[in-house]
Amino acid sequence: MDRKFKNISHKLIDSLSDGVYSIALTLLGLSVVELVPEISHSEGINAALREHWPTFFSYALGFVVLFSFWYQYHVIGQYTKNTNAWVVWNHGLSLAWVALLPFGVAMLAQNLNTAERDWAVF
Repeated sequence: MDRKFKNISHKLIDSLSDGVYSIALTLLGLSVVELVPEISHSEGINAALREHWPTFFSYALGFVVLFSFWYQYHVIGQYTKNTNAWVVWNHGLSLAWVALLPFGVAMLAQNLNTAERDWAVF
């Protein structure tokens, strides 16, 4: 007997994706929050902020990328009436990339000012 997913509610997929996106966006912000003690205890806040520019740049870039993915997902989702197993797996694979994005942003922030910058940008 062949079982197929029929009429899986798109609201379930939306709920999962919104949760994954919110966690990924939170993880992006943690790298910036970790700098607070170091920056607040430095003698010159402007110099400390300039010293850590790769972290702020990486955060901003990661936020723009994640937000654009989220926005595109919801724009396309407006036109989705029914789903099937292929759609569910497609969303799952795209969420896997979303979940990995904070790792890539952290690699970029750590290596942007080093000789390993090519790997970080890759």
